[in-house]
Amino acid sequence: MRFGWFAYIIGMVAIGIGIGFLIPIFELAALSLMILLFVWAFLFPFIAIKKAIKKARKPFEELINSPEQTTNAKVFGKTTKTSGGDWVSNGDEGVYTTPVITSHFISFEFDSRRENFEVGVSLYNVLKEGETGTLTYKEHNNDLMFIDFKPNR
Repeated sequence: MRFGWFAYIIGMVAIGIGIGFLIPIFELAALSLMILLFVWAFLFPFIAIKKAIKKARKPFEELINSPEQTTNAKVFGKTTKTSGGDWVSNGDEGVYTTPVITSHFISFEFDSRRENFEVGVSLYNVLKEGETGTLTYKEHNNDLMFIDFKPNR
């Protein structure tokens, strides 16, 4: 409440020199400033977070809205990536502190290039290296999204 003391001191000086009508003006200014700072301090973080989310979501929305592309492709390779599963030992016992997550990737060769796509485990288990078929995907600014692969059988 520094502003309250400031207004009080200014008010006492004003009374002392016979200008008592300035007291309500200083108190109102101090109160208005405190309200403005309070509103700014609580609203600013929410506005900044909302803008950051919108900015982060934009590239993904552009990828989702890009047109599908279809091409003949060959399954070049298959890989997995496992993350998480941190183990904390407590004497003779222990616990996992994070879940184990396994991501499945298939490398397709098409249009004289090779690209990795993350796929579901069921498709990963069905497809074999060297298999050919029709690949459907989306691409925007070097971001790729797998849609479908229909093998030639």
